[in-house]
Amino acid sequence: MVKVSIIMPNKNNARWLPKSIGSVLSQTYENWELIVVDDHSTDDSVKIIRELMDRDSRIDCICDPKVPFPLTRNLGFEHSSGKYIVFLDSDDWLGKEFLERGVENIRDGYASSFAVWFGGDKYRKFVFERGVFSSLDALKLKFRFRNGNTLLKRSIIEEHMIRFPKERRSEDAYFYSLYLAFSKKISVDDYVGFIVNRVGSSVSLSGISGLLETFKVYEKLFKVLEENEKKELVNVIRNNDFVFSVLIYLDSAPRKYKVQYGIKYFPNIVRFLLTSDFYMKDWALATFVDLFVPVKWLLRGW
Repeated sequence: MVKVSIIMPNKNNARWLPKSIGSVLSQTYENWELIVVDDHSTDDSVKIIRELMDRDSRIDCICDPKVPFPLTRNLGFEHSSGKYIVFLDSDDWLGKEFLERGVENIRDGYASSFAVWFGGDKYRKFVFERGVFSSLDALKLKFRFRNGNTLLKRSIIEEHMIRFPKERRSEDAYFYSLYLAFSKKISVDDYVGFIVNRVGSSVSLSGISGLLETFKVYEKLFKVLEENEKKELVNVIRNNDFVFSVLIYLDSAPRKYKVQYGIKYFPNIVRFLLTSDFYMKDWALATFVDLFVPVKWLLRGW
């Protein structure tokens, strides 16, 4: 039974840590290690982590690291020893069969279906077709391949020296796009193995500042791809994941920037909406319309 390393960055998420770590403890697959990297939390996070460490020796903590988020994920990876890797945020959680199904079905990577939790009994599920797909399908956003719902191979990360960048916005897009660039086949599951928490989430999109940093991260990504003779993937990412990221940050930007950048990227977004197989196209359409007419909550309905 191979070991899986779960890397969990944390900062002041004491409210959700018991549920997040509890979802790891509840896994049907038992050969795992959980490395929590706590970034100088000022709440009860460290107390909770240490209490759980006393109960289960598979849990470890790197407390008060000398590097900031998102580099804490790299630090956790460097301290891990598993053949397979999961990056899980400390306010999200896993379905109990996630690791077992991932280890059983992984190719170059594994992606489960997922759900977004809005509180109470309000969820929105995204269930993908089960099967083996190309990494290009993932880059075209036919299914989600990001933190939490993916199982990765350590060998691919190490061989190609893939690490999270220092930027705090779109850092996951950078890391997972590079991972997919050096992968071929991804196993996709219809099992909902990951829950994204949207209640009091610690994630801050920061609107226009997040968008400007996103531009920087993608240019860095494109440069690395070109240096590794993966230039053909630049346009794929520019026409899909990049547009998705632009919409994410414009969604929380002030109205004047929505209009300004909505006009600038109008052709890119329209092409994306008309040609992509994006698994959240209804969200993308509502967000696009809202750049010019503030009706997203009416259109989304969730």
